[in-house]
Amino acid sequence: MKTCLKTCISLFLSIGLFTACAVRGAPPDEAGPGEVFIYRTRTGERIYSDRLITYEIVTTPVSVSKRDVVINALNSPAFTAGLSGSLPDGVKIISVDTANGFALVTVSDNFEELPAFEKTLAGSCITLTLCELEDISSVTIRAAGSMIFEALTPDGIMLYDTETLPYEKSLRLYFTDTSVDLLRPEYHTLTVDADTPLERYVIEELLRGPYNESLLSFIPPGTELLAITTEEGLCTVDLSSAFIDNEPPEPAVARLAVYSIVNSLTSLKETDFVLFLSDGKPISYYGLLNMSIPFERNDSLVARTA
Repeated sequence: MKTCLKTCISLFLSIGLFTACAVRGAPPDEAGPGEVFIYRTRTGERIYSDRLITYEIVTTPVSVSKRDVVINALNSPAFTAGLSGSLPDGVKIISVDTANGFALVTVSDNFEELPAFEKTLAGSCITLTLCELEDISSVTIRAAGSMIFEALTPDGIMLYDTETLPYEKSLRLYFTDTSVDLLRPEYHTLTVDADTPLERYVIEELLRGPYNESLLSFIPPGTELLAITTEEGLCTVDLSSAFIDNEPPEPAVARLAVYSIVNSLTSLKETDFVLFLSDGKPISYYGLLNMSIPFERNDSLVARTA
């Protein structure tokens, strides 16, 4: 779900020539006389909040143009406690050239080195702030001779919540507790990206193994994930030939290897069943398990918590 950028908090602070404050709710359609809106990022909440960007109202002296105040403010730290600057540390606006409602913003070369998400936040703050000025309706941002963002407008800037941006996710994975020969859950907290299915993270973490030294992974060594897809609750996992070639000789161990995968994947709300392939081909049997049909979760193999 998309989240609108124009979200605010209630804070007041006076500093030097400027008066900076943020008011609850969306900003007015237009700034008052001698006021400009400077958009900032919120400190500490990062991508886990639906209020990534808020604003400060800066009151400008009569003798200083709004445009000059805006550029200076964008290049400065936030005036209000709890907010970060519009630009990451070390990044500066070098120049702003305007014509026919269009602003070409040249920023320092190090802008190009920023992670994509930081670029997006900074570009959003620049665009939302500059487009509050009467003579600017769109913004293009250039760094190191390259166009980073072209023709951005406030209406076109949307930030996504944790369904579409990298965020922290706790995955429930199942490894074998050899003291009871059953599966036991272990939680791995990762920063995940919405472009990568959670199912892939689950398998990759299973292949890396448990943190707890009292747990083991019975998935055969050398096994690699080749592909994974989920449709209508059925997750199809394609593993490399090592999964078959290095199959555990004991049927009970093979069973735990399979269900460590099945129970981990079905911990995701999107997955009800798991079907296994190897090198893109169906698997007939694994130990005593018929692998030609999808597996559903088996909690009888999970050790009870004392």
